[in-house]
Amino acid sequence: ITTVASIVPENLETAFIYVDPNGNASNSGTQSQPLKTIQAAVTAAFNNNKNNIGSRVTLNPGTYRQSSVYQAGVSNTSAPVTFQAAATGTAIIDGADLYTGWTPSGSFFTHSWSSLGGTCALPNLWPKMWPIARRREMVFVNGTSLTQVISASELIPGTFYVDDAGSLISVYPPAGTNMSTATVEGAIRANGFTLSGATNFVFRGLVFQHAAACPQGGNGLTVVTSDHVLVDTDQFLWNNQAGLSFFKTSDFVVQNSVANHNGGTGMAANQGKNVTFTTNETSYNNWRNAMGAFYGWGYAGGKFFLLHGATFNGWKSYYNQAAGGWFDTDNANVSIRSLDSSNNLVEGMFLEANEGPISITSSKFCNNKDNEVPTGSFGTLISGNSEFVTVSSTLFYNNAISAGGQILIGGDSNGRTFTNWETNQSMTVQSQNWTLSGNT
Repeated sequence: ITTVASIVPENLETAFIYVDPNGNASNSGTQSQPLKTIQAAVTAAFNNNKNNIGSRVTLNPGTYRQSSVYQAGVSNTSAPVTFQAAATGTAIIDGADLYTGWTPSGSFFTHSWSSLGGTCALPNLWPKMWPIARRREMVFVNGTSLTQVISASELIPGTFYVDDAGSLISVYPPAGTNMSTATVEGAIRANGFTLSGATNFVFRGLVFQHAAACPQGGNGLTVVTSDHVLVDTDQFLWNNQAGLSFFKTSDFVVQNSVANHNGGTGMAANQGKNVTFTTNETSYNNWRNAMGAFYGWGYAGGKFFLLHGATFNGWKSYYNQAAGGWFDTDNANVSIRSLDSSNNLVEGMFLEANEGPISITSSKFCNNKDNEVPTGSFGTLISGNSEFVTVSSTLFYNNAISAGGQILIGGDSNGRTFTNWETNQSMTVQSQNWTLSGNT
């Protein structure tokens, strides 16, 4: 899977559907009569697909304050579907709504607010998380993210507070803000777009932002139980949890895309085969959890589970308040080339409980500051029971460590046991069969 054409046969798309924020629900969906909502286009493309007709949906420039679901089901055919921006980066799928008519209250401003459910539940078997890390609200004033606090007494310039019982939100805007003219956005929708059970699907040139999800509760773009999916030149920005997430999806490609400033992980995948990530970036992520000093466990710039056959080329992962990358459990036949994982708060890469082989080639790990998080001070490239790892022609420079070394090969002396999801075979892996060659 090296070319777009081999992933999705877009040349077979013969139905053309248009959407515009100023469109009309009663329109036909042509270029001159665009639909108003993405979900209406989903319905049209779904009906075409059932009749084995490929569809290309074009989103005109604008902000789509909507949440959409494409659930293929048993009627799914292999007819391709593309959702694309008319111009790259101009179609924004936004989880936030605009709020106007703010009431002055001393130094801050208030507005009525429909509670999103308060503090999110702690996911099953997870360790303790402080309440602030389990909130899902986000507020943006003139495009700038405000910091959430958990009591009105903590309000200072650049913060906001949600009173669930009183159905009220309080915003203390940055100095110099005119709240009567400011653009104020409050995130309320947990998901931007969810794709389920589809084959031959493309997302191109779109922006997914402001999805207000709980931990394990949603993402900017979620792809589930699908295959032959292409994510091309998309952006995943300022979502409360992950920007882009795949689950039980194989034969997919993510290329030329950015997942930055997300509250949890930038890009994630759990269980898949034949996966390609090319020239992507996952930076400045995990800000939500860092507010509660929660830097590890489930989060990284890129977090990947159970991938069998995966290629990562030209991946950049900078300034995450977590690990730059993390391959966690049952990853096999993984090739990582030209990775630059630098300036992350914790380690540059964690390889945990993998049978391998995993190769890291011609990469960089620089300025990672692992020793600033004492509970996770292990090293820059860490192995926790991963086998058949090759690291070659790779630079380790100026990483701060308080225990271990630039490369730390460790783990549980009893090994780590898991069940290979493809073969259903129980495997116990150790940190063994490593090759280090030509590194600096």
